[in-house]
Amino acid sequence: DADATNDLDPTLYTISYYTSEANAETATNAIATPNAYVNTTADAQTIWILVEDNATGCYKTVALDLIVNPLPVLVQPTALNL
Repeated sequence: DADATNDLDPTLYTISYYTSEANAETATNAIATPNAYVNTTADAQTIWILVEDNATGCYKTVALDLIVNPLPVLVQPTALNL
């Protein structure tokens, strides 16, 4: 949230997250728990952020690309001898 508001006072803004630009523009079907959101695609997904000024109702939507890197392949090291 701090990045979305550029470190402005968070009490002045309402921030919500969406899986489509259309939902963000109409403020419908927000992601209920953004801190526990699970990416639904294999490698990348775009999430839309809606930042609304509580006093004026003015808002801005921005896209955020979630990129999920594959898990690394563990390599068994050579055994050590004492």
